[in-house]
Amino acid sequence: MENLAPELLDSIFTLACTDGGFTGCSLSSVSKHVRATSRGARFYSISLTRARLQMTQFLSCFLAERAVASIYTPTIRHLHIVSIKNDKPRGGAPGDEVKPDRRIVDETAEYVENVAQLFRLVAQNLETLSLVHYHGWLRLVPLLAIECPAGGFPMLRELTIVGSDPFVAKGTALSPFYPRLARLHVGFPTHFPWDMSLVDWATRAPGITHLCLSEVNGASPAIEDLADAPGVTFKHLRCLLLRPIGPQWGSACPGQLDHGVMVEALQLFCETAGIPAQVAPNTKRPGECVTTAKQEWLDRLAGGDGCWVMSGAGRSALDSEALGTRRRTRPGWTDLVRFAREKREATLIAQMNNLIGQNFPHTVHPPQNGPLPSLF
Repeated sequence: MENLAPELLDSIFTLACTDGGFTGCSLSSVSKHVRATSRGARFYSISLTRARLQMTQFLSCFLAERAVASIYTPTIRHLHIVSIKNDKPRGGAPGDEVKPDRRIVDETAEYVENVAQLFRLVAQNLETLSLVHYHGWLRLVPLLAIECPAGGFPMLRELTIVGSDPFVAKGTALSPFYPRLARLHVGFPTHFPWDMSLVDWATRAPGITHLCLSEVNGASPAIEDLADAPGVTFKHLRCLLLRPIGPQWGSACPGQLDHGVMVEALQLFCETAGIPAQVAPNTKRPGECVTTAKQEWLDRLAGGDGCWVMSGAGRSALDSEALGTRRRTRPGWTDLVRFAREKREATLIAQMNNLIGQNFPHTVHPPQNGPLPSLF
């Protein structure tokens, strides 16, 4: 191995370091020669999950390795980050004053600054990014207003964010902030905010072709706008994936739309949308978004679909249909929910009548099953 050209070794090590950092750590322990020749590739893909000390140690190591690099400077191309747990003390009785722990406050501030410093170093070279941070009941430290270079993320192709977009430009921002971003996955631990607008995303990343929205509990106004006016919000959008909240969460929320009816209505929504759209299955609980995000990020690095799982029909529609060719009158979300309920009730009645007819063929004559309700 010592006789191989550094360029060849760098390519080999890069192909091996697609597991979030485990292989890179192993290469650094092989020998001094391997440690030196793999320095540029060991940081190709990095996963940092919920540990203050891990972030501090990694940043120190990364800066040290960049300082001594001679041929290939260590560069992070693929990054997965899960924010640390928020140790903010909870209140006691109503009206009680809860004093913050100064040590926790200082450690949290140091962590947020380390994350910001890391992004200032890697933003220009990142190709994929998966970020899970605070939103709703998921008690993770919020990463807000992280300053990045004015050029934003010029090389970023795929972005997954569980939570809100925390990145802001330092100084005068160059537009767009994500000029090459093609695949955007936005999710939230509890449910997709009904009042969330996607206009800012369209401004910051005008080249998006694939959009996945997770933990949706219906077609919000922003989602309906995508279906009614294709090519307006996202001019190049070719695929919309909707991942509904899982059945465990849906059944646990009083007053929430029945999960089966909601999924049925979302499927009808996708069938009548102005762009190829599809409902992606979701059987996970909201709290599992942390592990799910990493699994899907690793799957994409390995050449898999990640969150972009589509049926054969969905892929055919994506390949054959041009933007805007499916425009037609589309019922509103309320009409879709009503139709889904009626269709489900008709199906249940038909199944019950068939079951009665099989068990009591001589004494019961169930009514003839009529056609299922039609949407048009």
